[in-house]
Amino acid sequence: MIFTPGLFFRVLKEVKCLDQNCSSQIGNGGYFPDNHTRREILQMTTPCLNKDTGCDWFGEVRSAEDHYKECEWRPVTCVNSGCNKDVPLNTSAKHQEEECPFRDVVCNFCNKAIKWADQANHSESCENLHVTCGNCGKENIQLCEVQTSTT
Repeated sequence: MIFTPGLFFRVLKEVKCLDQNCSSQIGNGGYFPDNHTRREILQMTTPCLNKDTGCDWFGEVRSAEDHYKECEWRPVTCVNSGCNKDVPLNTSAKHQEEECPFRDVVCNFCNKAIKWADQANHSESCENLHVTCGNCGKENIQLCEVQTSTT
């Protein structure tokens, strides 16, 4: 949730009187915004919503939303297909290129694009994988050649 001035001044449909002995309700239009209180709230200071992930910004409520839009620590969702992880903006490039299990990598043997997390499965079936033939002992041959020589 973004901490904005509008949060404090939502128009309510009905407001119950705060007096414990009164059961009346104030209908829509029976009250008005308190601009003095609004100004005081806007001058209050608050930390960034992303302080727990590393942002050290601290400023007036009136500036919080503008800061949040530009904050390098705000969460963004990884763009790699299959990954829905939220990471801080300032680490998103590293996550997407180096850490994300759904990032694309190229197989060293067949040059196909595969997901990083699928490397182990792919290496078991990659036809261009270099192995040692179990029949003749020849080393560094492609898996497809071994499969051909054993059939």
